[in-house]
This record gives sequence, structure tokens and C-alpha cells, in this order.
Amino acid sequence: MSDRPLSRKLIRLGFQALGRARAHRQDIWPGLAIDRSSAEVKWRGRHLLHLQPSNAILPEGLPLIAVVGSGPSLKGQRIEALGDGTAILCNGAASLAGRSPLAVAV
Repeated sequence: MSDRPLSRKLIRLGFQALGRARAHRQDIWPGLAIDRSSAEVKWRGRHLLHLQPSNAILPEGLPLIAVVGSGPSLKGQRIEALGDGTAILCNGAASLAGRSPLAVAV
């Protein structure tokens, strides 16, 4: 059994009941608005950021891009084997940001 809080288990169960098509929907977060045509993201009516295409942030010809998540799968992995500027750190893995990652995604 995981140590995930009951509230997160219930939310996950709700997403599973709604189906995969609705599993990652920004419109369920009150206050978050993503306008794909203008690439603008607003939080509670205020400008937060502009979305960028991947080719605008990823260097051309990079031989390796690693996406590093967090959790039990990260324990025991030799992340130091990744070179600087090759990792996109997700969620809890952002604590490794002192290693000069390519990007941090939360």
C-alpha cells in the first residue's frame, strides 16, 4: 500500500472513472486558463507565462535528453552519469537542479 494521502487516491479514482481523455485537463483547476491560440497562460486572470514550442527551448542536435522524475524509481539511479544540460527535471527531481539541468518542469 502506498503512503499517498486519501484525498489524492480519491482524485485519482475520479480521473480513472472519467476516462483517459479527461485525465490531464487544465480546465478543472479554478483560476487556470490556457489559451492555445495565443499561447498565453493566466492564473486567476493575471498573465503567468507564454507557452513555448519545444524547438524554442531544446538545443538543436542534442544527442541525449533525459526526463528525470521523482519517487522510488529515482532512488538508486546514477543520475550523476547524465551530463550537464541534458536533463529535464520533473516535480520532486527539481531538487537536483544544482546540476545545471536543461529544464525544470513542475
